[in-house]
Amino acid sequence: MVIHRNGGLEIPPFFKLLRYTRPYIIGFGENPTCTNPPTSKIFINLLPFGDNMTKICYILRGLPGTGKSMLADALGSEGSIFSTDSYFMVDGEYQFDPSKLGEYHKRNLEDATAFMERFGPHTTPATCVIDNTNTQHWEYASYVDVAKKNGFIVQVITVDWDSKHFALYAERNSHGVPIEAIQRMAERWE
Repeated sequence: MVIHRNGGLEIPPFFKLLRYTRPYIIGFGENPTCTNPPTSKIFINLLPFGDNMTKICYILRGLPGTGKSMLADALGSEGSIFSTDSYFMVDGEYQFDPSKLGEYHKRNLEDATAFMERFGPHTTPATCVIDNTNTQHWEYASYVDVAKKNGFIVQVITVDWDSKHFALYAERNSHGVPIEAIQRMAERWE
């Protein structure tokens, strides 16, 4: 936390996670879980928030329906969250077209790159959130490169999943991804 001269208090973006009813973050470099944890304790490494000039890029990984987008909303704000799924939204409705997937992933990377370049390596603090499934490491490697080039700390957060909950993930994901597609994503998980 940063206390300003006028007595106001500024809370780092990561603490937006406290909006969850049962917050449970194990720590940087480890995984938050998508199922109910045994306690609601929070262990947070505050090192990245040592000053108010921190720029951080959260790269989220997880299967559809595990809570990635909810976590993205807690970590970022409008304009700082980049999700390929957003390009499939037409008049407020999700319309997936597999032939557009490559094009939309490219656009998402371009938009995230433009966002991070606005802050450059030596300027103001910022938070960037990449909200994609990122089932394999190569899928987010370019985001890592761009973030580092622009002076962002990179934090990859994997949202845990369990194969016995695939039906639940299929039921609660916001884009209607069927259980068969979730199983295929899990099979190629790195």
